[in-house]
Amino acid sequence: IGKEIAQHADYSDDTAQRIDGEIQGLLNEGLSTAREILTKEREKLDSLTEALMEKETLDDEEIRHLWGMDSWTDARSENADSLSEEELGEE
Repeated sequence: IGKEIAQHADYSDDTAQRIDGEIQGLLNEGLSTAREILTKEREKLDSLTEALMEKETLDDEEIRHLWGMDSWTDARSENADSLSEEELGEE
């Protein structure tokens, strides 16, 4: 603990500020993206919240049903059907 404070940086204060600015930009972009997703999917989140209040625990299949999605096995089967023999490693 505190090791990074005692170590000397191999770059200038200007470079450190630029690094900090880039990191802050990435964090802000991630926060913005997360907010957009949560806003866009609010209805799904609300339905999930209600279901969890009633049942407390939901498995993948129940969530997929709640959100009107294909079951995991159906989705995997559809994806496998669309793969070529080469992609599946068959000759």
